[in-house]
Amino acid sequence: MRLSLRALIVCGGWEGHEPVAATSLFAPFLEEHGYELRLADSLDVYTDRSAMDAADLIVQCWTHGRFTGEQEAGLVERVEAGAGFAGWHGGVLAVGYEASRYQLMVGGRFLVHPGGFVAR
Repeated sequence: MRLSLRALIVCGGWEGHEPVAATSLFAPFLEEHGYELRLADSLDVYTDRSAMDAADLIVQCWTHGRFTGEQEAGLVERVEAGAGFAGWHGGVLAVGYEASRYQLMVGGRFLVHPGGFVAR
C-alpha cells in the first residue's frame, strides 16, 4: 500500500504567464503537505502510463498549445479514474481549444480578455 501522495506538475507553453515561476511558488506548499513531486515540461507526459498511474494530483500550468488525441486521453482518463486536477488562469483555460473532452473536464475555455484589461 502506497502511503505518500504524488503530484505531477506540468508546466510550459507560452512564457508570458511564467509557467515555471508560477508552479515553483506552489511546489513547496505541496511538499509541506506530503506530496512527492514529479515535474514535466512536455504535454507528452500525459501519454506516459506509469507517470499518469502514479499521479494523485495533476497541477497544470500550460498556456497555448494543442493536445494530441493520446495526450488528451491520458489526462482526461486519469482524472476520470480519480486523480485531482488543479491549475489557474491561462494554464488550464488557454490550451487545448480543439480538445472537447478536456474542455468538458475543465468546464470552460479562455475566449478573450475584457476590453481595456490588457494594455497593448
